[in-house]
Amino acid sequence: MRLQGPISDNLGRIVPELDNDRLVAVPLRHLSGRFSGSAHNCNNGHAGGLLMHFSPVGRPDDLVATGRAFVQDFFLDQAIRGEPLVLDWYPLHISHSYLLLAFDAWLDHYRATGVEKYLDACRGAWQIVHGSYEHVGGTIAICEEPRGAYPPRSLYLDRHTGETCGSVFWASFNHRLLQLYPGDARYADEIETVLLNVILAAQGPDGSIRYHNNLQGTKAAPECANTCCEVNGVPFIARIPEFLYSVAPDGIYVNLFAASSITWSYDGRPVTLRMETDYPASGSVELRLATAAPVRMMIRIRVPGWAEESISVKVNGTESARGEPGGYVELDRTWASNDLVSLALPMAVRLVRYAGLDQHAEHDRYALLRGPVLMALTGVDDLDIPAADLPQRIEASPGDPLALAIAGKPEARYVPYSQVQDEPFTCFPTMR
Repeated sequence: MRLQGPISDNLGRIVPELDNDRLVAVPLRHLSGRFSGSAHNCNNGHAGGLLMHFSPVGRPDDLVATGRAFVQDFFLDQAIRGEPLVLDWYPLHISHSYLLLAFDAWLDHYRATGVEKYLDACRGAWQIVHGSYEHVGGTIAICEEPRGAYPPRSLYLDRHTGETCGSVFWASFNHRLLQLYPGDARYADEIETVLLNVILAAQGPDGSIRYHNNLQGTKAAPECANTCCEVNGVPFIARIPEFLYSVAPDGIYVNLFAASSITWSYDGRPVTLRMETDYPASGSVELRLATAAPVRMMIRIRVPGWAEESISVKVNGTESARGEPGGYVELDRTWASNDLVSLALPMAVRLVRYAGLDQHAEHDRYALLRGPVLMALTGVDDLDIPAADLPQRIEASPGDPLALAIAGKPEARYVPYSQVQDEPFTCFPTMR
């Protein structure tokens, strides 16, 4: 028997079920316990029918069947409205980071049909996650717990949080949106945040992957047990090159900063762009062109939203443009081989006050970021100094370009969260 329409319209229908090898019919509403026991992961399968639809053997029926089986109208409607409770109180089962998989599927429905509600739902879903379920540093604050366990903006530090899968899904969703809106730097910002502060942090020294990314106490033990977080985290690392650049009909976008190179065909000729940088140890970035003949094209370079000030972009040593945070600076010119683009991103430290429910009884908690990098405090549990004083007391730590010392606090040291392994730490120390 085939169900028609959204799940909510089928609660009184009859579905077949096996009972001691005998096929019987029972009302769907009587399956609530068993149905909800698997439905929380039903979004895992949503992409399958869409992949078939877009494949060389795909048929319109694939899209119709996928819509009937997986599209949940209540989920779409609540996302369009920007209602964050739709994740914490997902009615088919429990809160779960796998709910984010529906968002990619909605983008494919939009791609297949052009129906605006799918795109509207994705815009709303982005705001829901970013505004209510994303920790500083890109971990997702919703895990497998009963409904109501992770209310919007709860951002718990002392219970299961930061499931690696959730951040992988979040970065993948942002990558899809970046492909749709290539000039919107916030999507690349989110990918960068996940890569530097979740994916690198989730890896153990032997390459095993942590299931949860705790933000204080001690990190979870990395595993090699074929968990969902390993199965999603490891191939995501292999996908990193595809996030760095986006090729466009009129040139190229530089989305992320890493020592790398790309060669592509532009206007029928090969062009190579090579990036030299030790980012995020410093904000210095150089891009050098290689082309057999001069070529007129656009190079767009992301200026991260966290930069907080405009940056100078030079071509062959002369300022050519200034870029504003949260956008892409555009360089439109005829390029010759060995042309050099250079910029320096301001890797200043900044504090973000913790606004979740794990508040300290007397003092506020603060996260410290250096550029895009979430820092972890080691050596002490708390900092008995005014938060406003901390940026002025930060010093370089000898021997590690990414670590930071604190003047007057020799026992305390900030290191990138991704460098923490077994030692006690906190990403949210209290300050006066």
